[in-house]
Amino acid sequence: MPSKLSIYDGDPWYLSPDVWVIPGDNPDGLPGQPIGGGKAFLKARVHNDGDEKVEALVRFYWAVPAVGLTRKTANRLDTVDEPPIIVSLDAGEQKEVLCPSSWSVQYLNGGHLCVLAEAFHPDLDPLEDGLNVPMDRHVAQRNLAVAEPRKGNRPSLLAFEVHNPYPRDQRFTLTAQTADPSILVGLAETSGLAPELLGQGGWAEVIGFTPMGCPTRADLEQAAPELEGIQLNGHGITGFNLAARLEGSAALVNITQYLDGEQVGGLSYLLLGEDVHKCNLSSRSSLSGGTADDG
Repeated sequence: MPSKLSIYDGDPWYLSPDVWVIPGDNPDGLPGQPIGGGKAFLKARVHNDGDEKVEALVRFYWAVPAVGLTRKTANRLDTVDEPPIIVSLDAGEQKEVLCPSSWSVQYLNGGHLCVLAEAFHPDLDPLEDGLNVPMDRHVAQRNLAVAEPRKGNRPSLLAFEVHNPYPRDQRFTLTAQTADPSILVGLAETSGLAPELLGQGGWAEVIGFTPMGCPTRADLEQAAPELEGIQLNGHGITGFNLAARLEGSAALVNITQYLDGEQVGGLSYLLLGEDVHKCNLSSRSSLSGGTADDG
């Protein structure tokens, strides 16, 4: 293929190693987690897997934690008022591309954010229709949120949004499952996570989803880790919380959004013990997100 631009997905697809944040005022600083109230830059690793030189147009986005994001519900960081971000790539070459526009990280949902990047050539290698991250090699997301620890044995409440990325009314299903945090080791270099803490083990008791911001014990007793029949109008948005309790030093929880059995969005939360969190990360930080068709 003459032109084949890519930003690689992760495993799961929404944990891309090729999109990351540089917190602070220095674009040459170290990768890490964005902090609400501070500034940050975005960076992406763009690949030319084709056999000819190509000029890639690169765009960057941020959003609050959500499943089912689209370009309409994400916030473009590089704007139309600024020169486009263009990188020249030889055949088989890869380059790290910085978004020169910094942004003030809003204190939304504890400062937690989703980040996304896309690379394409409008004529030689255009984007797919809509936004379908796992099916479009041009686009990738880093959708990892780091949850603030809770004292004692109280469950953490993980807030996020559910978006309908389609113009028609749809009914979605949400599931939440615990996962081995060691799958994040490949992201350590560009996330600020210490690789050793990810291998310490631990698991999360997934209590379930609740629409309540301050759920009572009775609310939590009714919560379940699978929620069916979430009805949303075309391009509609609603909010949920996932209650989970950490057992051990670190645990990962994956939230998945389905439409008719097909995965259309995803978001992961990393839960850290209080002592581990203080030693390795800011207590107000994250990267997260989702995806699907722009419709």
